[in-house]
Order: sequence, then C-alpha cells, then structure tokens
Amino acid sequence: MARLGAVATAAACLLAFVQSASNTPVHQVIQMLTEMKSKGKIAMEAEKKTMATYTEWVDDRITELGFEIKTANSDIEELSAFLEKTQATIDDLASKLGKLDTDIAQLESDKNAATKQRETENDEFVKAQEDYSESVDALAAAIQVLKAQGYDRPQAEMMLQKMAVKTRGMRRVLAAFIEEKSRRQPGAPEVAAYESQSGGIIELLEKLLVKFKAELGDVEEAETNSAHAYDLEMLHMDNTIKALSADRDEKAVRKGELAGKFAQAKGQLTTTKADLAEDKK
Repeated sequence: MARLGAVATAAACLLAFVQSASNTPVHQVIQMLTEMKSKGKIAMEAEKKTMATYTEWVDDRITELGFEIKTANSDIEELSAFLEKTQATIDDLASKLGKLDTDIAQLESDKNAATKQRETENDEFVKAQEDYSESVDALAAAIQVLKAQGYDRPQAEMMLQKMAVKTRGMRRVLAAFIEEKSRRQPGAPEVAAYESQSGGIIELLEKLLVKFKAELGDVEEAETNSAHAYDLEMLHMDNTIKALSADRDEKAVRKGELAGKFAQAKGQLTTTKADLAEDKK
C-alpha cells in the first residue's frame, strides 16, 4: 500500500515537471519555428502554384502572340495584294471612262456637225427647188403664151425678156435660152426654122422645160437621199451614244464601289500593321 502511494507521488511529480518544461522559452522557440516552417511550406506551395499559373499564361500568351503575328502577316499580305489589284482595276476603269467620255464627246460633236451640214444642204435645196419650180412654171407659161399669140421671133424674144424682168424664175430660163441659142450653128436647118418663126423658140423652150424638170427631179431626189442618210446616221450615232453612256455609267458605279473597298482595305492595312508592331514589342 505504501508502495502504491510512492508511485502515485512520483507520477504526479513527473506530470508537474512536464507541464513546467512545456512553458520554457526553448519550447516556445521550437514551437514558433515549427509553425514558421509549416507556414513557409504553405506559402511555397502557393507560390509554386502561382508561378505555374503564370508560366502557363506566358506560354499561352506567347503561342497566342505567335498566332496573331502569323495571322497579321497573312492579313497584311492579302490586303496588300487586294490593294494592288484593286488599284490596277480602278486605274483601268479610269482609263476606259476617259476614253468613253472622249468617244461620247466626239460623237456629240459629229452629230452637231452633221446637223449643221444637213441644215445647210436643206437650205440650199429649198432655194434650188424654189428656183427650178419658178423656172418650170415660167417656161410653161411662156410656151402657152407663144403658142396662143403666134409671135414672130423678135416678138417672142422680146416677150421672154419682159417676163425675165417681172418673173424671177424666168431669168434662169432666159439665160439658158441665150446659151442654147448660141450653140446652134448658123445655116443649120433648125437654125433657119428658129430664125424664121417663133416655132423654133417654142421648140427650144420645150426642150429647156424638159431639162429643168429633170434637174428639179434630180435636186429633189438628192434631197430625199441626203435626208434619209442623215436620219440613218443620227439613229446610228444616237444608239452608239446610248450604248456608250450605259457602259460608262456601269463602269463609273463599279469604280466608285472599288474606291470604297480600297479605302476600307487601306484602313484595315494601317490598323493591322500597327497591331503587328505592338505585338512584336
């Protein structure tokens, strides 16, 4: 019994010693170092994790930048090729538009010139037709009077001269009459008949009437042909101008569209080059 008491006493003393020893400065330092080691380990693990995450981000970013640089170089190449091709097309369209403008202006000028020429020809025709018509009418009247009156040669010639004074168309007849009379050889049978009576004058006037009517017909036919040719020429030039103008309008629209695309692509090229320079920094 006494032995059991001694053991209990010894155990109590040992417990008291241990409790006393756990509160010593050495124990506190050891405990603090242990805690610091544990915290350092945790911090190191966190740093490793952060570093791994950053490293992964850097790798991803490098890969991403490499792809962006490659894409930018490809875009720059494509945009440059597009700009070069588009500029060439715009220049070609500008050249064709200039030629179309020149051709249209030339056709308009040709139309004006042809119209002025047609007006001049028509004015000349109107005058010639009027002159010939008056001469034909004067001849017919003179022949009718001579046949009705039975004038001798001097009287007939006097009548023609008086008619020439009063009637403008008769002046051409008188001039032709005098010219035709001068061609006849003296002593010829037809000249003798002409010299003796007015019948020769009537015959000569009837010959001139046929001639003047034929010349009037020729003048009118020439005018008809000229007017028809002018109408065909105007139709052709109008159709040509219409076709050229439509072609010009189409090319002008196309040129405008390409100019807009060119400006847009040029802006994209400038931006892409700036982004590429920034990525390479």
